[in-house]
Amino acid sequence: MWFADEIPDTSYGIRRLASAGIRNELVLDRLTYPLSGILPTLYVNVNTVVFEEIECAAFSFDMELQEGAYLCGNSTLCQTAIWKKSSIGGCSTSHLKEFIRECLRDKVDEFINDYLAANPKDRPSQNEA
Repeated sequence: MWFADEIPDTSYGIRRLASAGIRNELVLDRLTYPLSGILPTLYVNVNTVVFEEIECAAFSFDMELQEGAYLCGNSTLCQTAIWKKSSIGGCSTSHLKEFIRECLRDKVDEFINDYLAANPKDRPSQNEA
């Protein structure tokens, strides 16, 4: 079991998003989304199972971009995933944190590539990069 000070560092993802030139309002900007109150959220969920007696671990990793959307039937505003990537894996318990960090890095890079492909106007110009 991890304690708060042992959770893998997620600052890598924040730095990578900024260096890729992804707009700040993707992270947090209430001025852009004042009516809905639902902000775009890059959500990460990690589940682990550790088998201490055999020093093995299994994990699932989900990353999704969630945005506000209206339901067709009753126009209710809800938050839903518009992009999602998942992974599962297994490793020795001594390597679990590094495997999860690596998975986070890979998924952040996948997100950046997909986001910039879908939003080419947000791609930093050669002068900015």
